[in-house]
Amino acid sequence: MPLTKDAVQSRIRPFVTSGVLTVGLMLIISAALWRYVPDRVAVHFGSGGADGYSGRTFALLAVPVTTIGAGLLICLQEVIELRANRRTHSYQVVGVIWLVLLAFLFGIHLFILVNAIVSK
Repeated sequence: MPLTKDAVQSRIRPFVTSGVLTVGLMLIISAALWRYVPDRVAVHFGSGGADGYSGRTFALLAVPVTTIGAGLLICLQEVIELRANRRTHSYQVVGVIWLVLLAFLFGIHLFILVNAIVSK
């Protein structure tokens, strides 16, 4: 069966939709809290507390940009599987992994924001 546009769209639509919603929410929260975040933000934490810092822009945009990159890689993987005519249900497993990754990255983003505001 040849690769069709509908097959690709139906296979990657859930990944794209959930990714766009999550990144959009991250960016909305970042924009809303921008003025409360200090110029220097802790972004890495070791056993003794914060041990890595960056500027506000990087701190607020690094996780959303990373999330976009991860989403593109997952969509690319699905297209490759479709082109190879692998009609498996692995996309369901990948979908669960993607949702867990989105929740994890969203949590990291919120942690960085809350920590920056509280420690200000």
